[in-house]
Amino acid sequence: MSADYAHLCSAIVEQCFGKVSQSVTDCLFSATTRTLSQIANATKFSRKEVGLALSVLIKFRLVNFEASKLNPFVPEYSLRRPDILCLLRYPRYIHMVQTKYGNVGASIAEELINAGSDTASAILIKCLSEGETKADGAESHRNTFLQMITDHYIIKRPELILSEEQDEVLPKFESNECDYFRHPNVDLQLIEKIRKGEATLAEAGDSAMIWNINYDRFHQDFRDSIMIDSIERKLGENASECFRFILKIMYKTTDPWQRVETFQPNHFCGY
Repeated sequence: MSADYAHLCSAIVEQCFGKVSQSVTDCLFSATTRTLSQIANATKFSRKEVGLALSVLIKFRLVNFEASKLNPFVPEYSLRRPDILCLLRYPRYIHMVQTKYGNVGASIAEELINAGSDTASAILIKCLSEGETKADGAESHRNTFLQMITDHYIIKRPELILSEEQDEVLPKFESNECDYFRHPNVDLQLIEKIRKGEATLAEAGDSAMIWNINYDRFHQDFRDSIMIDSIERKLGENASECFRFILKIMYKTTDPWQRVETFQPNHFCGY
């Protein structure tokens, strides 16, 4: 099974990102962590080629990195294997967003998927076509983007921490769960200036907030849809609506991906 899994991941990465990224993925798949030099030696590609491939894979959240335990100045890279399979589900993600938010939501999801991760301003600029010069078109895109964040279909990536210590050469990221779905400050007037070439993205107030698709939220909807459809087939429409309401209430108080502990009977229960 692991061999088939490795071949599948390799084929997906090759089709999406090319041969160099495929070789890097194959190298990381066979090891827990590896440094840039180890990957370059194993793949026979130059350090520059491997570095570019790693930057792409990191942007698409397929590779993680952290400081080596042996040498804190050297990063070690690891592969996020389950997220590679999510590349196959991109059409389903876009279709689900389209059913909930219309064509505007679908264009936002498609641009965000193609970019891997980006700022809200950059995604909105890409979504707005040349013919959409009216402010209401930009406002509609912004409101849809913010609503997708509120509904947790888009999640903010950890922010880069700039260290004042010169000895630290590896970037660090701050992860705050309370900050995952905080709305960015999107200036529509500035976006219009950027589209006209009168300003740059660096001037946007949300340049430090990077967003990507929240896989868990989509998979939660897929899972719930399967259960609701099954209950409707077995017990009817009223039962399925009741179960849908129970799920909605449950998610307000518990983690939707919390593991369920198996009940262990004991002598106090009379077993």
